[in-house]
Amino acid sequence: MNPFLKAGKFIFVNPSILYSFFVLVFIPISIYYLTFFTINSLQKNIEDRVQKTMLFSANILSQSVLEDLENENYSNIDSKLKNIKKDNNRISKLRVIVKEDNNFKVVSSLDSHENGNFIKGDPISLAFQNGVSYVYQTSEPTGGANKTGEDITPAKYSIFDLDKLLFSEDFQERFWDIVYPVKKDDKVLAVLSISVSTKDVDEYLINSISRSYILTLFLIIISLFLIIHHTFLLKYPILLKKLKEVDKMKDDFIRMAIHEIQSPITNLRGYVEFLKDNMKGEITEEKKKENEVALDILDKSAKRLTDLVSDLLEVARIEQERISLKMEPLDPSLIVKNIVQELSRKAREYNIELEFIDNGFSKKIIASEGHLKEVIYNLVDNAIKYTSPVVKSGKKGKVTVSVEVDEVHKKYIISVHDNGIGISADEQQRLFEKFYRVRNKETAEIQGTGLGLWIVKNLTEKMGGRIYLESIKGVGTKVTLVFSIENDKLKSSK
Repeated sequence: MNPFLKAGKFIFVNPSILYSFFVLVFIPISIYYLTFFTINSLQKNIEDRVQKTMLFSANILSQSVLEDLENENYSNIDSKLKNIKKDNNRISKLRVIVKEDNNFKVVSSLDSHENGNFIKGDPISLAFQNGVSYVYQTSEPTGGANKTGEDITPAKYSIFDLDKLLFSEDFQERFWDIVYPVKKDDKVLAVLSISVSTKDVDEYLINSISRSYILTLFLIIISLFLIIHHTFLLKYPILLKKLKEVDKMKDDFIRMAIHEIQSPITNLRGYVEFLKDNMKGEITEEKKKENEVALDILDKSAKRLTDLVSDLLEVARIEQERISLKMEPLDPSLIVKNIVQELSRKAREYNIELEFIDNGFSKKIIASEGHLKEVIYNLVDNAIKYTSPVVKSGKKGKVTVSVEVDEVHKKYIISVHDNGIGISADEQQRLFEKFYRVRNKETAEIQGTGLGLWIVKNLTEKMGGRIYLESIKGVGTKVTLVFSIENDKLKSSK
């Protein structure tokens, strides 16, 4: 059976397994993504507040240094910058930059070594040119100013990646930078350049992400324990179902055994008594004929018991893996031919035409001769038995046994085709089950244990073959055995 169909059938029979899948997959994923989007939202809100705070602080500072800029009192500005740094330890860089000719000169900075040096960059140029502020993010604070001018144009950056922040070893500290124009009467006198570290925000986010991962992992572990527990509990209904199936099989077996054993035993006892009585006195020709009929019935009854015991023993050997297969190259056409000859007398008794078509071309397969004979004999015998009701109704009965070779796929095909009573689609589903027999008025008089086709299927598969059945109710049945050609196996092994 297709593994997907098998899995689907198992889920259909045990729908509660979907609950376990839901617990294991959906809940942890939901929690992970909920946490992820929550943290992203939190990050965005925090950074929005950081930007607004920077703009507000820059506005206050611009008003504070305006008079000092007009008077060029840069030392007083230095003191103000240091006081601001004391109040906000997030600030890493803080400069006041003026335009001198076409260059930008740092006139005041937290780093006194930058004072008097030149600096360049698109944000500063745009702030002087347009008179508006610019906020941008970098992975390092703006560089130091020097005589030649340090470029502080921000590099392009992507949306903040939480996983990268958590797992990357070389992830650099992030900074928000702002350039803010200091204006008087719409004239830009200077530009404030501020760099603010987001280290504390990132550390908070890292801790939040770590906790969310730990929580997700914990939930997965809990889910696994629940599934293991659920699977353990699931064994009980499955076991109960199997026990019910075994109990039903036992009932079927007892019913079948009673029916199959009682009839021949009754015959044996009845005809033994009859023979005892018939042996008394003079044995006339009439008594001889009666004795012959009685002995024939005794022989058939004994054979029925022998077949039943043989089938039960074969089933036990197959189920317990005690069956011994002597695999060897052999020509199936010879075996089939002999079986057809052996059963031709039985076919004639039922007025059934038994035909053999040999297109095997002496090809060989690897199989166990004794068990292959058992399989084919069982199939041909069944075809004769289930064609006999058709003959009784006045229709001509025919059973065709053929062997042929599929050279393209390197397969040897043995088929048994009859025009008997046929089998309905529903009955075909259970035909290879143990003890199953088609029961209707047409099969009421046909003897059988319900084990034959189960044995045939298992023996065929153990010999590396496949069995297929096609049947139409009221039209007939075709059973096909397919084996690999022995030469093909040898080539592949070489």
